[in-house]
Amino acid sequence: MKSLFFLLRVWYTPLLWIPLFFYVLSCRSQVNFVRSAPSPGIESKKGTPDSNVWSGAFLVSASEIGSERLKKILADPNNFSRPESDSDHVQEGFSEMEKFGARVFLIIIKPKVGGREVSDLGETGIRLGECDAVDKLEYPYTYVVFPEAAFGQVERYPKTPQEAYKSLTLPRKKARHHYEEETRRILAAFPGRCFVPGENRLEVQILGSELLLFRFLFQYDGSGTR
Repeated sequence: MKSLFFLLRVWYTPLLWIPLFFYVLSCRSQVNFVRSAPSPGIESKKGTPDSNVWSGAFLVSASEIGSERLKKILADPNNFSRPESDSDHVQEGFSEMEKFGARVFLIIIKPKVGGREVSDLGETGIRLGECDAVDKLEYPYTYVVFPEAAFGQVERYPKTPQEAYKSLTLPRKKARHHYEEETRRILAAFPGRCFVPGENRLEVQILGSELLLFRFLFQYDGSGTR
């Protein structure tokens, strides 16, 4: 009798491990899926410049930004860094953008060293695929630049607030040389229906003495999610 019980235990014990094995395997697969799933709270997703459609006149970048990053941008005091900018109009636009539920891109336009000034640029147009931006907000963003920094590195500070660089401009033996550099920032909003799975093309058109075109590629999985 004991020998029969022993044989039954030998035969059936491995069978008891089979459900446990598949349970562990399913859990592991679920963990891997969760790790690879896109995060809805993404801070930013940077676009890849399309070298086939690109103007080298300015330095331009584009990123899709999440809600937390957007809040930080809207609260940045340097958004009103140029004295002649209409701060009331810009603030009103910010308030509307905060209420807007669409997905938002941040486009930054900077001048090249010795190149044309951003202030000379005209109207801009932003397109995502076949969609025009349903809401767009442009404003100047000024830096204070110290070209003669230590180790040959250029130091660049937002003009407002001044506490970060004020000590560098105070008269000492010799006040450090500095100048202001104006850049342009654009917030462009698009409804979710404009996003498609796979490759999405964001185009930035800038009017001036000529039409400048910049294109960025964004890759999305699923139904155009981040």
